[in-house]
Amino acid sequence: MIATRTFYSILNQVQNSNLNYQLQLSPFSAMISLKRSLLKDKSGNPILPGSSNFVSNETKMLLEHKAHLEQELISLQKDYKCVLGAHKNACATIEALEKHIRDGIMCVKTEAEMEVEKKQLVIDELKNKIGKLEEDVKSRDISISSLKNTCEASQAVACKLNKELSSNRSKFKEEKLALQKELKSNMKDLKKELGTAISENINLKKKIESSADAKNNCVKLKKKKKSDKTAASKLVVMSDLPETSILTSSEDQVLCSLCGIHIQDYTPKYFMGEEVNAACVKCEDKDDIYDKEVPTPKKVVKPLSYPDTDPTNYHRNLEKDGT
Repeated sequence: MIATRTFYSILNQVQNSNLNYQLQLSPFSAMISLKRSLLKDKSGNPILPGSSNFVSNETKMLLEHKAHLEQELISLQKDYKCVLGAHKNACATIEALEKHIRDGIMCVKTEAEMEVEKKQLVIDELKNKIGKLEEDVKSRDISISSLKNTCEASQAVACKLNKELSSNRSKFKEEKLALQKELKSNMKDLKKELGTAISENINLKKKIESSADAKNNCVKLKKKKKSDKTAASKLVVMSDLPETSILTSSEDQVLCSLCGIHIQDYTPKYFMGEEVNAACVKCEDKDDIYDKEVPTPKKVVKPLSYPDTDPTNYHRNLEKDGT
């Protein structure tokens, strides 16, 4: 403080000396260059310095500052005494509060310790439960992993089975189609063979019936002892007649080659240029495999109809007649 005061007092003296000077001022120093010449006013007259007035003003200022500082010192001493008394009172209150806090802390510690012990017991129980739950979780994880493995294995087996089933289904469908085709072709062949067999059977029955009728007529003629040669020649002629002359009455009737039912308004059908055996609506093949155009006329052998007779009737008739 003293250095700053002397510093600023020197600066004031230089500035109030009315001498020519140069001043370079910084926050911590000052560079002053003085000359032995006085300042001049506008008219060119030199300005004289007032040294006595400057000293009196500075002393006045210092005296005033000293009195002000003494008053501040007295006030500060009073404040210090008040602060000391307040400090003593504060220390007493602090000691009382510390005692009260210590007593309260002891009580709180005992209550807190009881609560902590209770909570510790609860925590121990919870830890035991957590340990049991962790063991259960481990066992469940093991079971879940085993189930996942079995599930993956079952899925793999299911995928294999599905693939095998799909392949078997496709094979079964192909085999089924092939068998259906074979069955259809076999059924057609069997129907043809059955038709031919039935027609041959019918023709045989007709021949047997015609020969039986001829023999019956011969037996009757022998019993009556007719000596007419013309009748005997007629019987011989009747026995030697061809089959078509005997069955002229049954040529117009067309029977089903499978079930033997009479077919009305029968129109013949052809397959590969050959006539197919007659069949009713129920027994007829539904596939459209027949020729759409009628082929060139050929010799057609129609199935012959026959009455409901058994081929063994010929032997029975012979036994009745006694021959």
